[in-house]
Amino acid sequence: MPMEIEMSGKPLYCDYDPYQDALFITFSKTTGLTYYEEGDDGLLIRRDADTDEIVGYTIRNISLKICRQYLPQLVAA
Repeated sequence: MPMEIEMSGKPLYCDYDPYQDALFITFSKTTGLTYYEEGDDGLLIRRDADTDEIVGYTIRNISLKICRQYLPQLVAA
């Protein structure tokens, strides 16, 4: 189920797909035709096909990334 949050006074729309283990973040509820650019470490940059403006991000393998970031801190505690 998509979730709307606010950052710096602007809305962000987030959705998690457990099957793909992917977090989808967009800057508006709806987008037109888009394409992706592959960034570093499984980050996909979503761009508007007409303007090349960044309209969102997709983070693949998000569970693994969270575990790698926080597990060392939890084990050390």
